[in-house]
Amino acid sequence: MSSNRNDNESGAAANAGGAQKPMPNGEAPQKGGTGAAKAPQALDRWFDDQLNKLFNDVSSEPLPPDLARLIGQLRAQSQK
Repeated sequence: MSSNRNDNESGAAANAGGAQKPMPNGEAPQKGGTGAAKAPQALDRWFDDQLNKLFNDVSSEPLPPDLARLIGQLRAQSQK
């Protein structure tokens, strides 16, 4: 019976037809004549936002004194 396809088969057929999945944040992919140029920019923007969410708190913390001293020693050696 061909009318009793399961959900996986119908989903695979829909994806094979060129259907695009939404971005991880729920936004739909951009459509238009220059979609190839817009998609990487949108993905880059999404990726940057995700990295900022993960690492903003850590990147705003001060350097530990030992690490700051080591960086200072390395800079002094490179200037010799």
